[in-house]
Amino acid sequence: MSRDLLLIGSIPLDTVREVFEMFGPPLAPYMMCMPDGEVGPRRHWISRVHYQVFAGHPELDVIARPRPEANGVERQFPRDNLDRWQFRVKEGVDAVRFGDPGWRLGFARDALNSYYVFETMKEKGVLPKALKFQVSMPAPNSVLAPRVFPTSGDIDRMRPGYEESLRNEIEMIASKIPHDKLVIQFDCSSEVQDVNGAVPDFPVETAIERNIAQIRNVAPAIPR
Repeated sequence: MSRDLLLIGSIPLDTVREVFEMFGPPLAPYMMCMPDGEVGPRRHWISRVHYQVFAGHPELDVIARPRPEANGVERQFPRDNLDRWQFRVKEGVDAVRFGDPGWRLGFARDALNSYYVFETMKEKGVLPKALKFQVSMPAPNSVLAPRVFPTSGDIDRMRPGYEESLRNEIEMIASKIPHDKLVIQFDCSSEVQDVNGAVPDFPVETAIERNIAQIRNVAPAIPR
């Protein structure tokens, strides 16, 4: 049976177990690997990084956040592309740094927790033994998009530290999950918009190299 099916990463359910139980049996025969569905705080993709990592960072200021609900209660996830988190690097900060290597961005912790459930589902026969565990992470240019960091020069101040932190997350994941059971996928939504000329002030002529460079910077963290 063909294994040409690739899930992007997100599945609209509440728990990892629900994802594996509902979609594993019917879809696994067509897949080489399966993601955990990006449930919980990750359901709105990059917004989880924005409110869990950037919003509390001491070297960043929040300049916009999603509008609260009608009753005034906070809202973590944007309603649309105009209702979003935005940040500014604080004055005097030349390069934003991230502590707690391997854990700060949350990707490794989520992956390891989900992998335990994934292996349990295999033991119960819900998922086939040969199925690999897919870890999906947004590529840096999507997290650090101009719509999120509108101040000129801020993305350049963010990029080195964020890419280093992402490399640390990848190394942590690869140190805890057997390599023959692991697949790592970079999700590139903003990058696709960029190469099609949809990102203001970013010249489309240099879009391919601009977006390949980020992968070149983080890929060395992935074991051969």
